[in-house]
Amino acid sequence: MAAAAADYDNDGFPDLFVAGVGANLLYHNNRNGTFTDVTAAVGLDQPHPHYGRMWSIHGLWLDYDQDGRLDLFVVNYCRWNPDNEPV
Repeated sequence: MAAAAADYDNDGFPDLFVAGVGANLLYHNNRNGTFTDVTAAVGLDQPHPHYGRMWSIHGLWLDYDQDGRLDLFVVNYCRWNPDNEPV
């Protein structure tokens, strides 16, 4: 649905967050033109504790708590399951 690039780990290289339906992804920049999927390692593979898997439409990087490290704000559209979608 959307992507947001930022250097979340402060190593000088932009990393990439990808928002999607049912899952989001975070790719760490390997500094050689390739990326590694670190979604599970940073805990972004977990469903919302109350709503479950969400349909995410955007992500925004900002230093919300002003600690010098970027925080990720994810915008979710709705809870959606293709198995329950009427034809």
